[in-house]
Amino acid sequence: MKHTFLLFCLFTTSLASAQDSARVIFYRPSKFAGSMVSYRISHGATEIARMMPGSVAQYKTVAGLQTFIGKTEGERSITLQLKEGQTYYIECGITMGAMVGLPAFRQVYSYEARQELMKLNPALAASIKDDVVQIGEQQKDTVRALNNLYTRKRKGGTSRALWFGMFGLASLVGTVSSDSPDPGNYIFIGLCGIMAGTGLGNASRFDHNHLEPVLQAYTHGAGLPASVKSKLRRKDFK
Repeated sequence: MKHTFLLFCLFTTSLASAQDSARVIFYRPSKFAGSMVSYRISHGATEIARMMPGSVAQYKTVAGLQTFIGKTEGERSITLQLKEGQTYYIECGITMGAMVGLPAFRQVYSYEARQELMKLNPALAASIKDDVVQIGEQQKDTVRALNNLYTRKRKGGTSRALWFGMFGLASLVGTVSSDSPDPGNYIFIGLCGIMAGTGLGNASRFDHNHLEPVLQAYTHGAGLPASVKSKLRRKDFK
């Protein structure tokens, strides 16, 4: 009788623990860009996995507000409001840093994660169920277009900031070291500074933190902001 009671307690404790926990699936697509850089993902003092191109990691934790951190030369994080019994999908990547790449995180819907995981872990992909919030085919096209738009704008802004920053810096060095600098150089340096600044602003406005509220609102029935809708192009839907 005593053993039966203990087994019952263990069973109910395990069941409650499973119900109170949420699952987070991290995956990193196999891409050449940034492929030489890997990084570890941690949750508090717990190291979850080292993410390399093609990596997949599953992690269970308690429901609630949870923050996951990735580190290379710098630190990037993503914070999720987890609900018990739910599964969440995080696409991992690399973004530009001063010397080496920095971790990048993006929460995605199940259908998007399934498409990529079919290449990385077919068995896991086959087990993925649709999100609780169902979205139609037309909405899926728009969600994909929004992801493409924000990626395009973010990369374009980053590239603009990088190139004009380099041109401006090179011109500044040449101007300072010259005995009789051309006054036009200062105008060019100023223009480079403006272009680099607008590039950084664009990269910031179209980062993942600004994309997520737009996606959440759209998939729950709200229309797209006019400022976002006007920037969508045909190529974003491909």
